[in-house]
Amino acid sequence: MATSLFKTVAADMLHPATRVVFGEDVTMTVWGGSPVALSAPFDAAYVRETFDENGMPVSAVGPVLGPVDSVYLTGLGLTPSAEPEEATVVVAEGTTYRVDDIQPDGVGSVLLILAE
Repeated sequence: MATSLFKTVAADMLHPATRVVFGEDVTMTVWGGSPVALSAPFDAAYVRETFDENGMPVSAVGPVLGPVDSVYLTGLGLTPSAEPEEATVVVAEGTTYRVDDIQPDGVGSVLLILAE
């Protein structure tokens, strides 16, 4: 009972303005858990800037979910600093994605980097 109340309260903290305007209804299943419905911004073609081993900029295009409040993810058993398990999945727009990486944004939210 306390866990579901926590999830409900935490879900209400998920950037309400962002969720209302840009939120997509998705389902996330954290490794070993039950599917949870949530609404968060989803971008199937997000452009991410990274650097290679030589310090050269590299662009990567792929799906992301977020920003998602890190308190909400912790309540689901997925911490921002944890390496995601292969079984942690997100279903968005009818496609199942694996959570490949978790990138904190420095202000309490994270981007979930997804892979098919």
